[in-house]
Amino acid sequence: MNFNFLLQQVATGEHATYLDWILKGVGYTAATAAVSFLFALVIGIALGVARDLPCRAGKLSTWFFELVNSIPLMVMLFLTYQVAPSLLFPEAAKHMDFLSLTILTGVAGLSVFTGMRVSSHVLAAIQAIDASQKQASKVLGFSQAQTYRLIVLPQALKNAVPTLTSEFLSTIKNTSAMTAIGLPELTKQVQNIMDNTSALYEPFIIVMLCYLVMNLIVIGLVSFAEKQLHKGGKQ
Repeated sequence: MNFNFLLQQVATGEHATYLDWILKGVGYTAATAAVSFLFALVIGIALGVARDLPCRAGKLSTWFFELVNSIPLMVMLFLTYQVAPSLLFPEAAKHMDFLSLTILTGVAGLSVFTGMRVSSHVLAAIQAIDASQKQASKVLGFSQAQTYRLIVLPQALKNAVPTLTSEFLSTIKNTSAMTAIGLPELTKQVQNIMDNTSALYEPFIIVMLCYLVMNLIVIGLVSFAEKQLHKGGKQ
């Protein structure tokens, strides 16, 4: 194994080393994963609650979920990258630089894809709560919105932390699919390194370690946050 190429000047002529490319890729991966998951949480919570409603809105939300959830991630990214800009903001898309457009559409595609998965976790957590709590809140005069906001959702989200953490870890790994639309995230940068150097195995070892470190950081932060919440609850 020879990792000396990391400190070499890149072959493209820019003032950077291959290590700089790796760090840049890690930055794009972490940023797009975090932003995508935040939007996915908003989408997933809203859709999860809507699917639990007993009215027509619940059925429509379920149909919408089944439709969008059937779209593979790669297809979703191409829809948001190729189709959505030409339909929603054609003039603005023409004047946007490639990187900005790629980040915007990539985050949108990953957010929607992940949001569908988050909604399943949220719905399962909501349905796990005893129905008597909803009935009791109705007797006490709570509106449906107040019941979900003050009683149901806080419990559901707390119970869903382990599965949502796992979904965030999957989001980090799923950013690698953005390679297909040209985003210079970690996997794309490793491919660029392989194209410009004679290294074959070393780049894959590096990308594996980078993903591992990012996932361990997320797991550590979530574990710390859970401990703090439990301490606060005991007090």
